[in-house]
Amino acid sequence: MRDLSRDRALLSINSMTVKAWSLQQLIEGCARAGISAISPWRDIVQACGAERAGKLIRAHGMTVTGLCDELGEGAGVAVDTYHVWWDPDLKHEIARAGKKILAYHVNDWLLPTSDLLLDRGMMGDGVIDLRAIRAMVEAGGYRGHCEVEILSANNWWTRDPDEVVRICIERHQTVV
Repeated sequence: MRDLSRDRALLSINSMTVKAWSLQQLIEGCARAGISAISPWRDIVQACGAERAGKLIRAHGMTVTGLCDELGEGAGVAVDTYHVWWDPDLKHEIARAGKKILAYHVNDWLLPTSDLLLDRGMMGDGVIDLRAIRAMVEAGGYRGHCEVEILSANNWWTRDPDEVVRICIERHQTVV
C-alpha cells in the first residue's frame, strides 16, 4: 500500500467538501495548501464558465481527478467509502472491478448519523476502516488520487474552508 503520510500528491479535494467556495476559490485555496488536484462539480464549473475554468486550472497546474457530469467515454467505477463500507462482499466486488476503478472517494460514516446524505464525516471521525478499503482498491490496481468528498450540511460546510482543507490534509496523511 502506498505511503501517504508525507505526501499530498495523491490528495484531491472534491468541491462539495468546501461547498462555500467558488471554482476559483477552490483552485486558489488548494494551491495555497499545496494540493494540486481537485474534483469540481459541474455547477461551479458552469458558474465560472468552461473557458475561464480551464485557464484557472492550467494556470495553477491543477489536475482534475473527476467531474460530476454526464456519462461518456472512459466510464468506470468510483469506489466511494461512504456508500460501500458496510458491504460484506466488498473485497470481492473491488477485486472484480479492478482496472475499471477510476476514482476513490474518502469520507467517514458517523454514529449516530443525522442525515443519510448530508452528514458525512471527516476521515477518522467515524467507523469506516479506510486503510483496509484503500488496500483493497490498490490491490485491484488503482493508482490514482484519494478524493475527499464530504457532504456535511451541519458541520464541515459551516466551517472556514481553509480549516477544512487543512484538516483534510492532516487526515489524508494520518488516517487514509
